[in-house]
Amino acid sequence: MKYRIIIERASQDKTVVGREWKIIGQERVPVDESVPDKYYTKDVYGYTPEVETIKDTQETIYDQLVEDLDIPKVIAVINNINQGN
Repeated sequence: MKYRIIIERASQDKTVVGREWKIIGQERVPVDESVPDKYYTKDVYGYTPEVETIKDTQETIYDQLVEDLDIPKVIAVINNINQGN
């Protein structure tokens, strides 16, 4: 059986999104000024607002395929790293 070991760096970064040219609404436009209650819908375009958001990112920093894996040893090593030993 093969095992794949992947270590990823996870971070949360503040970023500004927006300022995209998109449909931001619709408006009713009369078909003919002389005929009441006859309208068609027209898309209204504009820029979306800029909004600060937090973006989750992952970056693979290690990737290895192995034939055999001693899972308890891997867990023990990770626990020792987290304890600062």
